Amino acid sequence: MTEKDTSRIYQQVVIAHNRDPHNYGPLTEATHQARGYNPVCGDAVTVYLNLCEGTVTAASFEGDCCAVCTCSASLLTDRLKGMDAPAFEELMAEFERLVNHQETAVIDEPHLGDLNVFEGIREFPSRVPCATLPWHTARAAWAGMPQVSTE
Repeated sequence: MTEKDTSRIYQQVVIAHNRDPHNYGPLTEATHQARGYNPVCGDAVTVYLNLCEGTVTAASFEGDCCAVCTCSASLLTDRLKGMDAPAFEELMAEFERLVNHQETAVIDEPHLGDLNVFEGIREFPSRVPCATLPWHTARAAWAGMPQVSTE
């Protein structure tokens, strides 16, 4: 896949999830939640989790955030269902490696699925926190921390 193809797919996925995000809105049965804030761009997101015996049974989010953050939260909450903490930490580490990778070659991690659209965001370092904010917020919720910031 060419860099141009990757950019086009990224734009399509981000726009689609921004217009119609999955799992958007408060989760009434949430057992854990946290609010994340990015003071640089003003993104604010709340992630809600329902954990049963250490496994996510439901996840959602809401917030006032940019398209990148909204898309990331939408894709993340899709993936969280059925995960335990070690699986989430492994996925988060792989996602952070994807968005922070310094090589110019396109990385395609098949097991990341749609999350691969964020591979090109590393070319825009100021946008990386937009993509990772929902992830850090989910981690904070899981740990029982009420809030987290990108600073």
